[in-house]
Amino acid sequence: MVDFRLNMDTLRKHLEFISNFGKEDGMYGVGRIESFVLKHGYEFSGAIEIPKHVLKGEMKLCFGNAALMALEFREEFAYAEGYALKENIPMPFAHAWLVNRQGQVIDPTWGSDKCVDYFGVLVRHDFVRLKAGLSVLDDYQNGWYLIQSKTPEKDLIKLDKWVSTPAPEMA
Repeated sequence: MVDFRLNMDTLRKHLEFISNFGKEDGMYGVGRIESFVLKHGYEFSGAIEIPKHVLKGEMKLCFGNAALMALEFREEFAYAEGYALKENIPMPFAHAWLVNRQGQVIDPTWGSDKCVDYFGVLVRHDFVRLKAGLSVLDDYQNGWYLIQSKTPEKDLIKLDKWVSTPAPEMA
């Protein structure tokens, strides 16, 4: 049996290494996303079963898959983006997933998997809608707007607020 805390430790160490890489040499851009995720992100371990009303998306389209479901069911799921580390794969992937009101991961791309650790930020639905299924963190087209912002908190969701706020009654 795998100790999943070791996976999370590996994931965190990877992000720390990349965030520090190139700082002394003044390398522009290296580690910015990782630094942002470390500063504003949350750790999650394992993904629960995908609810029946959530579409299982295509592989390699995680940003679009998660954005589509977060926007379709905005009272039920927050969009999360950051990095994921799967068991038996030696490096983290940039990835997007959903977080429900109980703080659990629903991964519409990879599905239910207890052997994945996630580290990422929760992003406001209005900001996700603007990105049309593209990465909100690796947004080089717009100069990495979110991670360069002096006030990124306005576009992020705090996990404790998300899980403590009851969703409105569904009709």
